[in-house]
Amino acid sequence: MYEDVYGIAGVPTIFRGTLRYNGFSSLMHVFRQMGLFGPELFDTTSNWEEVLGELQRLRGSPGDLEGFLVECARDDKVLAQRAKECLDWLHMSGHNDTVDHTAPIIDMFCAKLEEHLQYSDKEYDMVVMNHLITAAFENGNVEEHTSSLQAFGDDSMTAMCKTV
Repeated sequence: MYEDVYGIAGVPTIFRGTLRYNGFSSLMHVFRQMGLFGPELFDTTSNWEEVLGELQRLRGSPGDLEGFLVECARDDKVLAQRAKECLDWLHMSGHNDTVDHTAPIIDMFCAKLEEHLQYSDKEYDMVVMNHLITAAFENGNVEEHTSSLQAFGDDSMTAMCKTV
C-alpha cells in the first residue's frame, strides 16, 4: 500500500507501523466486531447496556454481553474479559451508564474514547521515526542513508500534530 502512496513501487522492503500499548489492536478488533464502528443511530433515552444489547441483536448473537464479547473475540475468553474490563472502565456496560446524545454509534464510541483517553496535565505524547534507506545503483555502488526524528508534545500542541 505505502509503495503506491509514496511512489516507490518495487522497493523490496518497507515497514510502517504505529506502536500503541500491548493489545490495543486486538481490543479495537473486538469493538469493531461488536459494531461500535457502525452507522446505527441510538437516542438519548438509551443506556449503554441497551445500546450494546441492540448491537448484539443486530448481529444475531443470542445470550448475554459476556457471550457476545467471547463471540466477537473469536472465542478468546481472555481477550473477551479484557474487552469487558475496558467497557467497564469507559462506563459503557451498565444500565446506569447513560448515552448522552443521539448520534451514530461510532460517534458515541469515539466520544467515550475521547472522554477517557485525554492526556492528563503535563502528560505529553512522543513521536519517534527512524528511516534506513539503502540505495543500490546500476554501477554496483550501494549507499546507506539514515534519518531519525524524536519529537515531544508540549502545552500548546501534541507531537503527532506537530509532525504529521
